[in-house]
Amino acid sequence: MDLASKLFKGDRVIWIIFMFLCLISVVEVFSATSTIAYKNANHWAPIVRHATFLLEGFVMVLLLHNIPCRFFSAFIILLPVSMLMLIVTPFIGVDANDAHRWLEIMGIQFQPSEFGKLACVVFVAFLLSKRGKLTENQIFKYI
Repeated sequence: MDLASKLFKGDRVIWIIFMFLCLISVVEVFSATSTIAYKNANHWAPIVRHATFLLEGFVMVLLLHNIPCRFFSAFIILLPVSMLMLIVTPFIGVDANDAHRWLEIMGIQFQPSEFGKLACVVFVAFLLSKRGKLTENQIFKYI
């Protein structure tokens, strides 16, 4: 019980809801991919793929949850990085469905707009954490 209380700090109800939603997503993916799985030789491939993504995401949540919040301001670097990725995507992006919306780095394809979304959330959270030092008008202008 000591290890569980160290890993799952915070509100237990939120953790239970998070795990319940993860379990529901497995059922939903299984239901949505049933026709695709029926046509393929491996019926379990979509479920195993989704479960792998869930496990990776769960580990990421645990890691981020155990980082002290004073270190989160370092994630502000995501904003210029995501802006750079969004600028270069039309020129060096991977062609998928007749559009260059994907980047490939080290064999992993991703959409830079997802990093842009995360960068916007981190930037707004960073500005809101500075409410004592900046006025509300200054924060509004930066946002």
